[in-house]
Amino acid sequence: MASATSCSEQKRTGTQFCRQLALELPQINAPIATQNDIDLLVASYERIGKVAPIDVAKDWEMLTALLDEASRINTGNTTDVEAVTKHAYESNTAAQRALKWTLDTCAVDISGSRPASQ
Repeated sequence: MASATSCSEQKRTGTQFCRQLALELPQINAPIATQNDIDLLVASYERIGKVAPIDVAKDWEMLTALLDEASRINTGNTTDVEAVTKHAYESNTAAQRALKWTLDTCAVDISGSRPASQ
């Protein structure tokens, strides 16, 4: 039987989002010591974003874009630092909504990367 969605398209539901988040938590919680660690973290956020429901998708995308931009910053270049700082301020509300949505929906506090209750 044919499906209305392609095989590569994942469902964008809260349940699927929480499942993907659970799969990515070890990487999200991993210590960051190298550029590769940062790249893996950004990739985790990107994979979660692929299943983000419409309620959080735009905010999650902004949070992921900020992480990606920050991962490539040249800290010795004041223009780069100022650009990322400006992006962080501009993205703050969206990031806070994404973090709250994740906590409310999945019971996971990714601001500290710990489950909300145990």
